[in-house]
Amino acid sequence: MAISKILVVYQSNSGNKRFSSLAACVAVENKKQNLIARENTANGNEMNSSTIGIANAHYQQHRAVFENLGEALTSIAEIGQVICDALADGKKLMICGNGGSAADSQHFAAELVGRFKTERRALPAIALSTDTSALTSIGNDYGFEHVFARQVSALANPGDILVGISTSGSSKNILAAAREGRSRGAKIITFTGSNEGPLLERSDLSLRVPSAETARIQEIHIFAIHCICAMVDGRFTEHS
Repeated sequence: MAISKILVVYQSNSGNKRFSSLAACVAVENKKQNLIARENTANGNEMNSSTIGIANAHYQQHRAVFENLGEALTSIAEIGQVICDALADGKKLMICGNGGSAADSQHFAAELVGRFKTERRALPAIALSTDTSALTSIGNDYGFEHVFARQVSALANPGDILVGISTSGSSKNILAAAREGRSRGAKIITFTGSNEGPLLERSDLSLRVPSAETARIQEIHIFAIHCICAMVDGRFTEHS
């Protein structure tokens, strides 16, 4: 039985008593997963209970962060509006991040240059993590801290947007890129976690995910990217 259905049954049997505790939800879901594991074992499909536990723990953490987004949803809407306005004015996006955030940068740029869900004109967006020749030459000649800032120096114009993605909020090469972008008149938008890192001080707008867990932060970042891409599709489908 789904958690939502269990909650309804519990509430109907308990008068006005509310059953909204996330801990209680976790307890119910854990009991459900244990029953499923026992059924699989009885049917000869033995599953490792530790793998089920790991998957369930990640699911519960993921769900808890989503249920706690609060102000972050407002930030996503504000960032989407600023990006739509800049693109409508003929400006471009430059997006950067390291590791998983580099992949998110490329995903974001691809959705804008291509499309998210609906047909519209192509929009200018560049992931600064994709040009291996530039990354390696700049890293070799100037140091890894400058791999994004040097590209921003070459590409940024006033009114453009630099999106810096850093789960820690303190990645040195993202900080350097933000500093360079601001000096070039670009708007600085950052995606971070709950830590109050130095990147916040260099941001015009910031999405702060209410979590310090890297995986959970990244999951909200890609959710935010998809939300913004949907906003962009809506704006430019109507005015294409």
